[in-house]
Amino acid sequence: MFARVEMDATVAQGGVVFHFPSPVSVVVLFVQRLEGEAVWHLMASEMVTVPSGVGVSSAIPISEAPPELLEMARLAEERALKQLRERGPFKIPISEIRYGVVPTGYKQEAVAIALEPGEYEASVVTEQGEGSVRFRVPAA
Repeated sequence: MFARVEMDATVAQGGVVFHFPSPVSVVVLFVQRLEGEAVWHLMASEMVTVPSGVGVSSAIPISEAPPELLEMARLAEERALKQLRERGPFKIPISEIRYGVVPTGYKQEAVAIALEPGEYEASVVTEQGEGSVRFRVPAA
């Protein structure tokens, strides 16, 4: 539904670095094990975390969404892209984020968990769109 943002991950002795070939204004970045355990959650400092149990939300597969909901999502995306074109991004675009290092203007929910060998996925939501990348941390 939203525009795709290109991203990749470089895994080296010094850790993991997420690269964005075209700089983006990150809203949130989630890193989790493929099994689902969250290991890091980075967000723009302007974001407000809503306590669990407050508010109402539901999720449905896009293939099961009613046409009116799809139209609402399309219009919201159109409005957001128009605002981005007219006023520019609210966050300074960045081209990389190092795992566990909080860039200026961002905050983390909790300190990043040390990455053990295994498979991971990082997902990002930016003002320009969404992206994700899978990466593997090898055994030492």
